[in-house]
Amino acid sequence: SQEPVTLDFTCKVVSVDRNRLTAVYKGTCQVQGGPYPTNLFYTNTVDLKQAKSLGFNDYSDAYTMAGYVMSDDVQFYQAGSDMTQALLSHRASMSVEQYTQIFEQADFPLTADGDGAFPQSFSYTHEGVLYFSIPVPHALGDYAIVTFNMDGK
Repeated sequence: SQEPVTLDFTCKVVSVDRNRLTAVYKGTCQVQGGPYPTNLFYTNTVDLKQAKSLGFNDYSDAYTMAGYVMSDDVQFYQAGSDMTQALLSHRASMSVEQYTQIFEQADFPLTADGDGAFPQSFSYTHEGVLYFSIPVPHALGDYAIVTFNMDGK
């Protein structure tokens, strides 16, 4: 039998206009009897004119952003120097190919060619910046947010 699960979420509408609505969901998932809650981060951007979800590959391409995450230029959102160093240490265990695969399967809707797994990365844009999550160990918060300034793009 499956253990009961408690989800606790907040939703923030980051931006909305006649063309697009972007919502960010943050919260936790706790399995009854589990050792600790898992931190969760989801986003959904909807093109209101076409009534369809937009995702990572509508803003950028997976390979380029994987290279950015592995570069010295990577920026982590709201991470102090200690957390940044811990995230960079974890990143050393990853590769451009692994991040590319994660970003190719990012966001909703779940891709038809995927394995049915829930996305490991979610993204949105706001005021010229692309925000996207990367999975990290629980000790580092379960996810980290990377920012990429799209104005220079």
